[in-house]
Amino acid sequence: MAISNKFTTMVLLLSVLTASGRAQWYSNKVSGKSDTRFLAGLNAGINTLNQANYPGYTDFYNFGLDVLILPDYSRSSEKGMFEKKRDAWVKNIYYRVSIDYFPLIVPDGTYGTVHDIYGYSISAIYGFLNRKKINAFAGFALGSYNDRITVTTPNVNSTSSFSNIGFNISLGMGFEPIPLVRIVPEIRQHFISLGSATAGNMTAQVALYVDIKRITGSGKRKIKK
Repeated sequence: MAISNKFTTMVLLLSVLTASGRAQWYSNKVSGKSDTRFLAGLNAGINTLNQANYPGYTDFYNFGLDVLILPDYSRSSEKGMFEKKRDAWVKNIYYRVSIDYFPLIVPDGTYGTVHDIYGYSISAIYGFLNRKKINAFAGFALGSYNDRITVTTPNVNSTSSFSNIGFNISLGMGFEPIPLVRIVPEIRQHFISLGSATAGNMTAQVALYVDIKRITGSGKRKIKK
């Protein structure tokens, strides 16, 4: 769809803008002491369906809520070269808890039917290209996807709901245009197990995150540049 192409172009442009952003996306370094940080964000984008699994359905929007957990990796004792190299890799890992909402547009001629999917997942994310002005990441998530179908007609009024195990992979970039706020364009590919088949959909989305601890006043120490 044209709208999907336009949105994907916007995501790519936002990614390029990260080169001029002021971001330390998953850095927890603060003066004197570091601690685990929590960031909450809302996302929205275009949901592109695999027509083999959703014949006749129309691509539409998706919405979601994310909470990022950036662990404290700063406290460490004297270590050997192997431990230091291992820690240099591990400290780029952080986690995300996500709730995704996919309102689906049912095929033409299907009357009185509302079909939605709700996704609940936990991601492990690895950050790379961690530079002062650009940050990128790749993630893998496991979760559950709940299909909810409601049929309302003069003769039928019913709701069915069933859950399926699934996973998603993600690739994105982030930058911080102003303190406490992060903008993250991202692509997520979802895979949902349907018994002997696997359904798929891809979202091109943008998220807006805020740093919970700093806004609430529990993390006001100055970040090192």
